[in-house]
Amino acid sequence: MSAIGFGDELVRDYLLFRGFLTALKAFDNEVKADKDRGFRPDRIVEHLSSCIINLDLNALRESWAHLDQRFFARLEHSFLGTARKLETALLRMYLVTCISSGRQDKLLEFFEKMTPDLQGQPEWKDWFALPFVKNADEHPTYSPFFNRQWQDTMLLSLHNFISVVFQSAAMPTLLSYEEELLKLQQLTEENELLKKKLAALQAGETVDLPKTSRDLDSGGLRTPSELMDDFYVIAQEAPPENTGRSIKSLIRNISGGLPTSPVLSRRPTESRKADESSSSSKLSKAKPRSPSVPPSQHTSTLHVFESTRSKKDSPEAIRSISHDEGQSTTTKAERKLLKPHSVPATSQSSIQTMKEEAMSGFIILSREKYSEHNSLITHCKFNCSGTSVASSDMDGVIKIWNAIPSVSTLSTIMSKTSVLSLDWDRKRERLLLYGGTTGIVRMYDTKERRVVKEICTENVSNSNQRVLCICCSPLGINFVTSTSTGEGGQLCLWDMKTLSMERQILPKTDKSCVHCCSFNHNGQLLLIGFSDGTSSILDLRTFEIFASWPSHTGGVLSTEFSSDETSCYTMGSDKKFYSWSANRVGQKLSELEIHSDPFDSESISSYGKRFCFNSDGSHVLTCGPLGGVIYKIANSTTTPVLDIGGHNKPVNTVDWSAAMESSTCICGTVDGRVIVSTLLNQ
Repeated sequence: MSAIGFGDELVRDYLLFRGFLTALKAFDNEVKADKDRGFRPDRIVEHLSSCIINLDLNALRESWAHLDQRFFARLEHSFLGTARKLETALLRMYLVTCISSGRQDKLLEFFEKMTPDLQGQPEWKDWFALPFVKNADEHPTYSPFFNRQWQDTMLLSLHNFISVVFQSAAMPTLLSYEEELLKLQQLTEENELLKKKLAALQAGETVDLPKTSRDLDSGGLRTPSELMDDFYVIAQEAPPENTGRSIKSLIRNISGGLPTSPVLSRRPTESRKADESSSSSKLSKAKPRSPSVPPSQHTSTLHVFESTRSKKDSPEAIRSISHDEGQSTTTKAERKLLKPHSVPATSQSSIQTMKEEAMSGFIILSREKYSEHNSLITHCKFNCSGTSVASSDMDGVIKIWNAIPSVSTLSTIMSKTSVLSLDWDRKRERLLLYGGTTGIVRMYDTKERRVVKEICTENVSNSNQRVLCICCSPLGINFVTSTSTGEGGQLCLWDMKTLSMERQILPKTDKSCVHCCSFNHNGQLLLIGFSDGTSSILDLRTFEIFASWPSHTGGVLSTEFSSDETSCYTMGSDKKFYSWSANRVGQKLSELEIHSDPFDSESISSYGKRFCFNSDGSHVLTCGPLGGVIYKIANSTTTPVLDIGGHNKPVNTVDWSAAMESSTCICGTVDGRVIVSTLLNQ
């Protein structure tokens, strides 16, 4: 929190530059009356000490109540006891000061005001006799608290506790520049180090790459060669003079001969034929095989590779490699072995397809199917790191599975009802929240593989109660739920730590219910879509709706803020896709032209994402009739750039996770299939 003062100066400088003098005056007044004391623990402890020295009980209680409500009440249960002990110590220090100052009137006033709150607490049982004890500083029960050393130790403990609480608090975007700067410096150092090691490897030297922080996060299972294997061909390209030349050279590498990659220099097994062994001896020294792939898979992959070459890339071989309907078990490195020869060098149509993909701005590197659902996919969402996916269906089955580097199931949740709502905790990626038709929201721990908490949103005796939407705040401190019964619906805000209801955001109404909602980047605004076609923006600081407008003739199915948050997007059951101004109520910026059937009519009753944006908001992925479709957004217009394809049924829900130069899309269909597509962004 050391950047608070600098952040205040930035805001003050901006308001002065814009000429917002009234706002500047109000801001200065707010800063002067700041109860958080600029998030400085020393100033807070100093203020509490002055309240005790001046025997101002009201100011002491008010200051502590503010800290308790703003910060301490949101702590984990294990820390709440520490906050209570420190509060008790402060009050006892106040009583000791009353006796030391000879203010019997303040001592009696304390017990008159505080008895209703302290009565019944065992730690205060002996202290109610304090006004009637003579020479309390010599009494064995009270004498330790008159010791100056105890008082100094207590204030130091209070200072350290408040410091830890402030350091653990979520930082706003304006104050995260220091953290981002450290990350950027670290990544720059790692990048320079890897460039040097790459140059040494290309020169034929044998070096050991140190583990970077990214490798440590993934468990340290990657070998040095795998750091380059995924996009080695692209890394070898010289800096392009223009985009067209870069694309041509990339396609030439894909459709041409073997690149000089460390992957291809791995020594084949001893069971290979003599001519294959002699051919492989012309390559550079063998590198160690990745421990994450069994030897049998490497052998079978190399045999398929050689047989494909010997058969001159026959159509049968190509189909058997590139259109496998089962779950793929090959690694990215092995798929790179197959990909250059899965398309005949003489096939002009295949090369043309690659050129079209490249010119669109994206290239499909891989496409894998996940086929463990048997009914309509209601949700499929990445966790905050983009490594794991949670998918649910109308049969009540939830699958937790890995999408990177290969598709594999981690755990299965069997719900008794259809899963209508689902979302990941934004800060603790192991936690998943989901709800169905019983009015109960469950929190599932993917690491322990069990439900750790259940909350009842309303009266669970109502058999028609449904949890239509769960949306977690990007700060990880709370989440909202939308429930609906035959009599109407309501929207509630919940505390993520205690799982207790903080507030009923919207009162229960029989007119409409909330179908979908989404937070802005700092969790202070909530974009809401109603079943009657109305869209609203709610300020969670004041819990007031400051913008509401009719957006669709049917229900609103998906909502999202734009990346700059000056506009917002909605898609409704009328199959319209609009962008709206976030500053001027009800002003339609544009109707975005997309394919005629963004989703199937039978899937309207489910509430998964119908569209999502990439990391910079320049492209949007929507539900298509036979796969996801990516559009480029520019000047309030949309241009189709890539049809991901791969499905036989309409797509019902989508999600998009961006990581480094590549990004991963998932599309769930009405027949229970999910396709994971890895894209390279040019």
